[in-house]
Amino acid sequence: MCSAGLTAELWDTVKLRSALPVLTHKAVGGRFIESDAQLSPPRLALAFAQAARQAGADLRANSAVCGFVRDENGAITGVQTQDETISTRYVILATNAYTARLWPPLESVVTPTRGQALLTAPLPQSFPFVCATDYDRQYGRQTRSGQILFGGCRRLEVGNAFGKGMDSIEITPEVQDGLKEALLSLFPKWRSAIRFERSWAGTMGFTPDYKPLIGRLPGHENVLIGAGFSGNGLPLVCMTASLLRELIVQGSASLSLSTFDPGRFFSKEC
Repeated sequence: MCSAGLTAELWDTVKLRSALPVLTHKAVGGRFIESDAQLSPPRLALAFAQAARQAGADLRANSAVCGFVRDENGAITGVQTQDETISTRYVILATNAYTARLWPPLESVVTPTRGQALLTAPLPQSFPFVCATDYDRQYGRQTRSGQILFGGCRRLEVGNAFGKGMDSIEITPEVQDGLKEALLSLFPKWRSAIRFERSWAGTMGFTPDYKPLIGRLPGHENVLIGAGFSGNGLPLVCMTASLLRELIVQGSASLSLSTFDPGRFFSKEC
């Protein structure tokens, strides 16, 4: 049992090679967490949207928010989209890397950061679990179709250390070359068999202390935020949404949010 409360096993070389026979002989051990799981982010997003509609939510796709509507006292009373004005009691900034576009004071707090990945053609099924190496700086999984999805190597970006400050979704050759070589070095038996089908980039939101902002914005009781997940958004979004709901409905959250308080970066209203 590790400090986070998860059951983990330490695998020696024999156990590791037994579970991953295609892995390089240079790997000497690993940590296995049985409760880890895989999912498809696009399918999850569609499932969230379907569940929200079934619960009565009105979703507006492809309707960009351009700004906020304020009353004569400066209080926020709604949002202005490219098509309409929407009045609301509460506003939640769930815009992660792009939060500063709507709330400029957060420009130095939530920094867009580019990450890149690639996908191979199908290969023989060899492992059913997510793999990560180099302190999780490279990570991958094999899909049910046999394809390897592999990402990381942000440190190789030229001119933009770790992709920091980049909201472009253009791929870069140095990172893509690094990903290919890292994958081939981990699975050398596939070197002659691997074909790369596609590559892409995405934008994450990082905070200075790598902890997300969850809670009310200083000076704005009806403006809440859930952003800046620093590369760990998928495991945290459901819990974050539940906590923000509690703040709105109950006035307080069931868990302490002091560590994630947006006010930790501001001494006054932002």
